[in-house]
Amino acid sequence: MESLLDDKAPPESPPPGASFFKTKNIIAMLILFITLAFLFLPMGERSANTELAQTTATIAKQDNYIFEKNDAAKQKTTKLTNDDLDKKPKTELNEKQINPNHLTPQNTSTSSPIGGQWQPFPSSYLTNQTAKTSALPTSIFTEQFPSDGFFVEKIKSQLATYNQYREEEKVYLHFDRTMLKPGESLWFSVYVRNANTLLPSEKSDIVYVEFIAPNGGILKKLKLVAKNGVTKGDIQTSAEMAGGIYKIKAYTNWQRNFDSYFERKITLQKTVLPHLRMKLDFEKEAYGAGDEVVVKLDLNSLENTALKNFSFDYKVSLEGNIFSQQKSKTDNKGHAEIKFHLPKDLKTNDGLVNVLLKYHGQNESISRSIPIILNKMDIQFFPEGGDLVAGFEQEVAFKALNEFGKPADVEGVIMSANGIEITTFKSYHQGMGAFNFQPLYGGEYFAKITKPQNIKGTFPLPTILENGNTLHIANMGKEEMTVEIQSTDNQRLTLALQSQGKLINSVSTSAKAGKHLLKIPIKNAPIGIAQLTLFDEAKRPHAERLVFLNKNKTIKIQVTTDKNKYAPREKVSLKIEAKDENGNPVQGQFSVGVTDDKLLSFADDKQGKILAYLLLESDLKGEIEEPNFYFEAKEKHLDKDQNLALNYLMMTHGWRRFTWKDQADPIAQMAYPNEKAIITGTVEDIFGQPISGAVVGVEGLEETVLTDEQGQFVFENIPLQDSKKLKGNYATLVASKDGVGKTKINSFGKYVVKINNSSSRNIITKVIPTKGVRQIKGRVVDKTGEPLIGANVFLEGVNIGVAVDFDGNYIIKNVPLGTYILRSDYIGYQSVVETVTIR
Repeated sequence: MESLLDDKAPPESPPPGASFFKTKNIIAMLILFITLAFLFLPMGERSANTELAQTTATIAKQDNYIFEKNDAAKQKTTKLTNDDLDKKPKTELNEKQINPNHLTPQNTSTSSPIGGQWQPFPSSYLTNQTAKTSALPTSIFTEQFPSDGFFVEKIKSQLATYNQYREEEKVYLHFDRTMLKPGESLWFSVYVRNANTLLPSEKSDIVYVEFIAPNGGILKKLKLVAKNGVTKGDIQTSAEMAGGIYKIKAYTNWQRNFDSYFERKITLQKTVLPHLRMKLDFEKEAYGAGDEVVVKLDLNSLENTALKNFSFDYKVSLEGNIFSQQKSKTDNKGHAEIKFHLPKDLKTNDGLVNVLLKYHGQNESISRSIPIILNKMDIQFFPEGGDLVAGFEQEVAFKALNEFGKPADVEGVIMSANGIEITTFKSYHQGMGAFNFQPLYGGEYFAKITKPQNIKGTFPLPTILENGNTLHIANMGKEEMTVEIQSTDNQRLTLALQSQGKLINSVSTSAKAGKHLLKIPIKNAPIGIAQLTLFDEAKRPHAERLVFLNKNKTIKIQVTTDKNKYAPREKVSLKIEAKDENGNPVQGQFSVGVTDDKLLSFADDKQGKILAYLLLESDLKGEIEEPNFYFEAKEKHLDKDQNLALNYLMMTHGWRRFTWKDQADPIAQMAYPNEKAIITGTVEDIFGQPISGAVVGVEGLEETVLTDEQGQFVFENIPLQDSKKLKGNYATLVASKDGVGKTKINSFGKYVVKINNSSSRNIITKVIPTKGVRQIKGRVVDKTGEPLIGANVFLEGVNIGVAVDFDGNYIIKNVPLGTYILRSDYIGYQSVVETVTIR
């Protein structure tokens, strides 16, 4: 064609057969090219399903980043366009460490929660995210397969063994309020739950509730019976009690084995409730010298109407002296921000903000202590998965605390041992946050706090390991979780996900050294904390972290009243509807507390409610500040990503009840047995023989039972504390049939009740049959059951007889075969005559 366009002569015709050989060469070259392509492509890139192929297409459409080799002084990024990616061979891309998880440029704005570093959990909770970088080759789509059956059964067996011998319980108390005046009663409902399933516990029926004074002394202790995991109680305070912070402590005897208790603070004080709703909170958890303090104020009427453009005064005091005094007003939403700078030469942490205003002719005020930090602080670091491994970029979470052990918001830098700045960090919520960096083997790294100012010293990061494994949650979807694994060795790895004492799922892969992605289904997992563990081929745990799953699986409760307003003491009818996340009605155990909402607003109690306690506080080590935050409506916290904050909580409070390593040890004997609310026993006559069909009950209670053929009875969930006849520490067990017997009881357990059903006779005898032996055996007592020591027992007409021993028993031996008249005599008593036959 080119020669024709150039006005040149056309080429000569090819010789015969040349086209055939040319076609063969083309086909051979195509086959060779396809073969080479398959040889050089990484195994992980051979998409096994359409889902992976779609993911590949998604990645190709976005900007991509390649991380250069780590340098202790600087971590660089080079941006590549899609055209650049097409030009580069895949082997080069692997060597340069494709970072498909960091598909967006680093955000250096002040709004970044970790000071411009990669945000591991965006507001979409990692939806459509993938993996991050490593120093070794990256296999984006790793081949995975089900774990071998033996290992799965071993995991299930370990969990079952733990649950059988060490299954724990949780106790939660629902109060009507946590602030009351001296002389008022504190009402509460009690829930005793299985720690795994959160169903009513089948292990314990008895729960103890202690009312503890500010000095630690126990003022009152209740012993309650939880029938089907639920009970109720109340504690009456006296008008003479001093104001202060009291405490409620509740537990079962079984929980004492695990040092697990429910505790709540109860404020006792004389209060005059305000005539409006006031809320005063600090923007940050810590301030230092020279810092700007931001305080948020919200003013609303009792009907929740915002006080728009409402004027107020505020005072800032340091060590009791007024530091600043200003006037201000709220905006159209009843909101205002108070801002001021602390002095640069600050030498005290005694600071107070006090807001004063006049509403409907009444003076109202609200105050809060300023969270000031001078120079004492502690910061702890938690690498995701457990260890820092050289050459791998990892996410490191941290938690900062002030000198009083409370969360402190901080900013700082990560430095190498020679003082070179590696990266920065900034807390996101309650002193918690995270940053990414790639450590070098043998390197030492330290954190330096820059805000608050004047924090002296540095804080070391964990030791860097030369070899090891890491794991990172790359994507949290609604139906599956994508986990990134980094390993320095070629080995078979298994990921196991367990929650609430059950194995949710497990997957395995024969991974080469480098980075790999595995997917685990989570759709059917329950709401709550799950434990993700990485095992090697010897089934040893190497990396682990906690994750909160399916936060949307909560019960939606709607309460409606039959009227909008009520007169004092008027009857109120409530309609309560409970539905699951899909709108389906659910059954359960519920309790309702009724109190003045002005009191709740004034108390500003941030202690965990039932959802936060059962799903977070009781499963994590240490105190969780404001745990309700993680479950409240998004509209209430527009400036915070609750899922991101919850992820940091999982990474910094990595304690759990069950640990795989503990299973190598034998199950230890529990020091404190579980207690059931069961009274069992036997009803007998005065000779010790069982009485069937006897009626048994507890004085003061209506419930009764009948004894069986063996004279045995069982009472379950008997509320001894409700017995109207309870005297001191005792109740009375009563049995009746042809007579009445009573026994005092002071606890649940096994008892014997004696019935004297022969009170019409002065002497009471009992002949005990003896099969195949020529003897007569019996007992002689009076009508009270006391033995008649020395009574004569003999056979009339035969010179055979004995005297009764100290227990009232006798045996007449070597009695000839036949029928006899047995006579029992005792001075002062009427004789008893019986017919006895020896066969």
